[in-house]
Amino acid sequence: MRHPVVAAALAGMRQNLLPGVVLWSVALGIVLMYWSVPALRPAYDRIAAWKIEGGYAFSAGISAIAGGVVPWLALIAMGRLPRRRCAVGAFLVLFWVYRGLEVDALYRFQSWAFGDGTDVATVLTKVAVDMFGYSLFWAGPSSLIAYRWQENGFSWARLRASLDRRVFTVLMPSLALSQMATWLPAVAIIYSLPPALQVPLYAVVLCFWVLLIEAVAARRVEAAPAPVVVPTPGRSDHSAGSQGSGAHACGTPSSMQTLKRVAPLASIAAR
Repeated sequence: MRHPVVAAALAGMRQNLLPGVVLWSVALGIVLMYWSVPALRPAYDRIAAWKIEGGYAFSAGISAIAGGVVPWLALIAMGRLPRRRCAVGAFLVLFWVYRGLEVDALYRFQSWAFGDGTDVATVLTKVAVDMFGYSLFWAGPSSLIAYRWQENGFSWARLRASLDRRVFTVLMPSLALSQMATWLPAVAIIYSLPPALQVPLYAVVLCFWVLLIEAVAARRVEAAPAPVVVPTPGRSDHSAGSQGSGAHACGTPSSMQTLKRVAPLASIAAR
């Protein structure tokens, strides 16, 4: 019998496989065009100039659009956000403004520490720091907690009640493993561009990832039968798809159910 962490991680990997392949293909195509199509270089240079001139404000804005506005509109268009639309929209925008600033700071630090080169050694070093340091110990766990707070109706009391032992012993390790499988190639591709183009590519990747995950999640919700949940006295959970729609279900979700609901968005937020 598989360990719960392994079982949950494999479930997340299976769920993210097709979106991940599409994501890698889009990102790799953008990078290959930069290095092999000289006619497109002026367009890339213009985007790089916008990033240099805009600095952190550019990163915050483009991240908010790709990670906040786009998924919010997608959820509404697919009918998966019937309640708390303004609150969820504000949360997503503010969260991704912050995450955009944080990712920009990470990329700047990596350039300062390891240089601006795109050689194999430099890229692998940056990927290792990013995935096995920043993402594993900070971005992943903090994103999971932030999205659980949103799922629990922005209630700190409900958030604290939801952070049981299994969150830290099963859910977080499972998310870390599934995230590694999906994002390692994507992060390597991002670091294969010059520093001024890394945040713009991160935003493109983020936007595609959000739309793909929401499309896959919507099809799963339509195809799946209504779940049977065993009530737990004194406890409630707000389960509503990948980013929460405000629907209510009594009881505490299993680690596998929570992984299927939260893993895609936690892996997005970790980037």
